[in-house]
Amino acid sequence: MASDTGTASDSGRASAELIAAIRARRAEFTAAGDRAEAERNLPADTMETLRDLGAFWLKTPAELGGTPLDPLDFCDVLEEFALTDTATAWAVMVGNGGTGTAGDWLPDAGDLGGRPGRRGAAAHAHRPDRRLGVRRRDLRGSDQQPVQVRRRPFPRAVGAYAAPAA
Repeated sequence: MASDTGTASDSGRASAELIAAIRARRAEFTAAGDRAEAERNLPADTMETLRDLGAFWLKTPAELGGTPLDPLDFCDVLEEFALTDTATAWAVMVGNGGTGTAGDWLPDAGDLGGRPGRRGAAAHAHRPDRRLGVRRRDLRGSDQQPVQVRRRPFPRAVGAYAAPAA
């Protein structure tokens, strides 16, 4: 099975590198889970680490700055996060869940508001009314029906979608 922009071996290499990076940060993620339990939110420094790893762009096409993994490779990465800390794994799973939803909201790549390799708008696609200059009442799905957008869809993953510094 090939990924959006490469071969299955590209996806396998990318997932192996990410799994190694997760294992190298196991202590950080375990401690973050303990803090999240007490604070009811993942710590900001952990969210920054996840963004630096590219953990929220595993279903985003490479031309938009992501590292698209094949479904099985994505599951392997998510499993590694879960073996380390379930709160972190949940944030990564949710953080990657909006990519398909955004595809229904945005008619084509030109509407992502960026240039190839730029994560900004695609990383904020769960809030297109704020990040893309689209007025809330103008949002339409692929079936042209109005789309309801909640103000904070994933409050426990605050910061997951912030674009990394260029």
